[in-house]
Amino acid sequence: MSRPVRIEILNTGTEILLGKVLNTHGKWFGEELFKLGMRIQRLTTVPDGEAITQALRECVSRADAVIVTGGLGPTSDDLTREATAEVLGIELIEDEAAMRSLEAFFAARSKPMADSNRKQAQVPVGADVLPNPNGTAPGLYIPPRLNGAANCAVFL
Repeated sequence: MSRPVRIEILNTGTEILLGKVLNTHGKWFGEELFKLGMRIQRLTTVPDGEAITQALRECVSRADAVIVTGGLGPTSDDLTREATAEVLGIELIEDEAAMRSLEAFFAARSKPMADSNRKQAQVPVGADVLPNPNGTAPGLYIPPRLNGAANCAVFL
């Protein structure tokens, strides 16, 4: 008999812990994964900053799949990309398609793109970029091959 897939959700954002934003991710992912016959093993919320790196390191060490929410935006406290690169020991590079998508997003709204938005096109080398039709920050899929382990990670 095979063991169930160990899934962990890592929510990032000081605003969640301060009660400024309602965290609905756990409920939604729990329901959707249950429909697929899977269950979340652990749900963690951490503040912005170094806590993201440590929590991600712990999640990757325990889980078969890690879903990370938050921290992909353009502000200085959006550090999920950097934490991922550090934990996996890989570099961030600018993804050309993600950059074109960002530029198109702002052009369609006749708004200038601030330099800070360029950060959102930075992706870990080897990651698959998940287009975001509703905003500027693309998601990321980190396949198992990147860290040599049997786990994967999805960043939304």
